[in-house]
Order: sequence, then structure tokens, then C-alpha cells
Amino acid sequence: MSEIQRLFKALLNHEFYESHKHKIPEKSFDDVGQDLLKTLDFAHNTLKRNVTTSEIYHLHLTRNPMLTTARQSNFKLWLDNLDLIEELDGEVSKLVYRTMWQKEVGRHIMEYGCNLNEGSLTDVEELSSYLEKIGSDFVPQDYSDPVDTDPIALFDKLNRRGKWVLNIPYLKHKIKNLSPGNFVNILARPESGKTATIVHLMASKGGFADQGANVHFIANEESADVTAGRSLCCFNEVAFEDARENPKLLLTPEWAKIKHNLTFLHQPEMSIGQLEYYVKKHRPDVLIVDQLPHLTINGDYSGSHERLGAIYRRARNIASKYNCVVIGVNQASVEAEGKTQVTFSMSEGSKTAIGAACDLVIGVGKTDDPEEGNEVIRHYTVSKNKLTGYHGCIPCKLIQNQSRLTE
Repeated sequence: MSEIQRLFKALLNHEFYESHKHKIPEKSFDDVGQDLLKTLDFAHNTLKRNVTTSEIYHLHLTRNPMLTTARQSNFKLWLDNLDLIEELDGEVSKLVYRTMWQKEVGRHIMEYGCNLNEGSLTDVEELSSYLEKIGSDFVPQDYSDPVDTDPIALFDKLNRRGKWVLNIPYLKHKIKNLSPGNFVNILARPESGKTATIVHLMASKGGFADQGANVHFIANEESADVTAGRSLCCFNEVAFEDARENPKLLLTPEWAKIKHNLTFLHQPEMSIGQLEYYVKKHRPDVLIVDQLPHLTINGDYSGSHERLGAIYRRARNIASKYNCVVIGVNQASVEAEGKTQVTFSMSEGSKTAIGAACDLVIGVGKTDDPEEGNEVIRHYTVSKNKLTGYHGCIPCKLIQNQSRLTE
């Protein structure tokens, strides 16, 4: 009988399972064992007690009614074999678990090294993060400190949240402030005001940089030089065309005070692993990525929605891990064309994965009516809001040649 089956038998014990469920070496099991682990998880979460092989078998048949007779026999034989072995002592079970997890760590590192050797991976940040979680032991060390429930300490911590004002007229009163760890998504159709919105958020008077935040903007589509130029014009309230003719208009004492709070980087073909390394190194207060879905990510995904979901979950983890606000920008699908209200369900390539990962989703909408002059109306729709609970659509005036929003 293999070690891995001995481990499965040990996991029938509810106390042992609860202590080790956070990182079971699933890939060390064969196909039958991996399927049964899902039923084992269901059994422990439902029954909250020790379970038997017979209970696992009948629960598995109930949860998988389309199993063939041959598959049913395979599962029964696998579980019957467990009854033939002696139950391990608790301490011995822990040693078996540790040994299997050690082998799983070695397998993961070896697989990663093979992929690097074959050239299918281009960064090692994921491996670095994996090793950090393992720490000095072979049991993952990825648990955070428990929450301090002393009311004074707890509410002092809560009251210190909400550090950065989301400087969109009218909307800022509904959303309140953003806190380190928040993950925000802004989406719109092309030529609807995505870049103008993020320029205003980070570089307008009263924007993130003006508030004292260390803001980093990473572009992988439009040139970062253009966004930087638009940012200078936005802060100084100077038309882009006028600045082209006379850049000295932007040499103001006010700009000199805040320009060091803004960093612009053009980085096409950036991976999500490289992004995490960048954040780890530079520690921005606010990170804006235009466009977040264009980042590359390692792994096999059955569709673009799964790949986007993985990118957005990783971006959310970056916000939380490095205590910064992360704002991702992405395209809305053709469904949003000509709409004033743009919701996360209109995201290009994903109906729910992006919305599910974010604390706040803001869509930028406009109508198909001909626009005259420099001042136009844009509509900001909040379709996901874990910060204050507000949902709705607010119109706002955009001064296009300054990338600036006004009431």
C-alpha cells in the first residue's frame, strides 16, 4: 500500500483533516484519489466528524450519479484497500504528511525548472513567492496574524483606512476613499475616456499625486510618454495642443511639488509575475495598469475568461500583499457600444471573473450623439462596490484637451 493511500486514511480523521486541509499534496494522488479528495472535503465540511470509507464511497456515488459501473468498481476497490491497512498513529500520520508534502515541493520545483530550461517560462517570481510561503518548513507558512478584536485597536485600524480620495466629481461622495489593499477596475469602449479618467484620478489637482500618494502608472498599450504629457496638462489645466507649442506653460511651482509622486513606465509584454516583482521593489501607494488584461500569465487555461480571471485574482493578491491600491484598466465589449451605463458584465473576454475579483468596478459610458466642442459628458456607472455599497450612474463633464473632469 502506497504512502499516499496511508495519508488518505489518516485524512478520514476530522481533527487531522482540519489541521492539514490547507495544503494537501493533491497531485501526488492518482486520478481515483484526486476525485475522492473532493468528496472527502465535502464530507468533512458537512458532517464535521470522522468519516468512514463506506461513507465516502456512498457519498461519492450520490455526488456523481453518472459514473459507469466500471468506475464505481474502481472507487470501491481503492477504498476497500484502505481498510486492509493498519491505522497510523497520529504522530506517524504527521510524519507521512510531511514526507508527502516534501515530495510535492520537490516535484513542483523540478517541474518549474524544466519549464525554465525549455524556455516556456520567462520569470521566476512565481517560484520565489512559492518558496516564501514554504519558509523554513515543508508545511506552508502562509497564515496571517489573527485579527485583534480589542475594540479600541480594531476601530483605530478601521478608521485609518480610506486614505486616497477617488477624485471623480459627484462620485467621490458616493464611494468615499480608497484604502491600501483595494482592487479597482475601470472599463470602457475605445475612445470613451478610459485614459482621461485615470489621468484625472492620478494627476489632477486633488488627485492621488496631489494628495501625496506615490503613484506608478504602467502602460502596455498607449505610449506612457503621451499619458505623462496629458498628466502635466491635466494638473496645470493647459490644453495639450498649447503645451506642444509652448512646454514652458507646464513649468509651474505647483507641478514641481508633486511631479516626484508620479512614475510612468511603458512596458509591453509584461507578465503578472514581473508586475508583482515591480511592486515588491518599488512599493507604490497606487498602481495603475493600462491595460491589465494584456499582461501575460503562465498556465494552461481552457478559455480567455479563465486566463483573465487568473490575472485579476493575482492582481488582487498583489494589492493585498503589498498594501497598495491597484487599479486595472480594460476594454468593454461591443455590448457597451453607445451605452451610457457600462457594467462589469460587459467586460471584454469575461462576464463575471473580473467583477468577482474587484472591490470596485466603474464603467465609463457615452452616447452615440455627435459631440461638439471640447467639453463632453461621460457617464460613470458603479456596478460592483464592496466599499460603500452604492450602485448607480453619475454624469460628469470631461474637458477633453486637458483630460480633466469637472462638475
